[in-house]
Amino acid sequence: MTGREKFSAGAEARRAAPGGTPRPDKPRREDLLLRYLGAVATVSAEQSAARRPTAAGPARSEHAEEAAATGGEPEPRLVREVMDVPAASVRGDVPFLDIARCLAREHVGALPVVDADDRVLGVVSESDLLAKAAVEASGHRPGALGRLRERRVHDKARGDTAEELMTTPAVTVYPGQTVAEAAWLVALSRLKRLPVTDHDGRLVGVVHRNTLLNALIRDDAENP
Repeated sequence: MTGREKFSAGAEARRAAPGGTPRPDKPRREDLLLRYLGAVATVSAEQSAARRPTAAGPARSEHAEEAAATGGEPEPRLVREVMDVPAASVRGDVPFLDIARCLAREHVGALPVVDADDRVLGVVSESDLLAKAAVEASGHRPGALGRLRERRVHDKARGDTAEELMTTPAVTVYPGQTVAEAAWLVALSRLKRLPVTDHDGRLVGVVHRNTLLNALIRDDAENP
């Protein structure tokens, strides 16, 4: 499954989460950034289609040195070069309060939820925990004519563990995907970080939005 296919599969789940609906008045600057990332991702995908690496493939630095020596075009940067390892995560049976403590300890707004084999099941976020806390504090219940999205959030908020509270399926990328492809997924999904998995779905790292942006800016500066 490609990164774009994973995004499409996760779109409905994200719409069911709090704040998942895009604002109708999206700023012009964000629209321009999306167009730019789309163009970069398209070019990058075309350049790398014939040599798509696996999770255990060679790092780009070797290809870049070879390209520089021969005067050829440098290979696109890959996610494995910019991802953070190891990646913090929580198991599916971790309770609500422990999830909150883990988010605070790691200074992040969301964490991948994994099973006993480290396969990514979904992502649990501060928004998921906030919905549960709000329901418990106010006793709010959606009315008979309440929106479907509101009822879904309320039902999920009654959960007590990471697996019950998480948003699924998770939007993930592979180590061998290009930075541009990962940036395009982040821009479309409006996420701050993406879990990086191998082809069996096991968590191997995490990549941050600002890291992807900085990598693209650096590439632009080095290749005018």
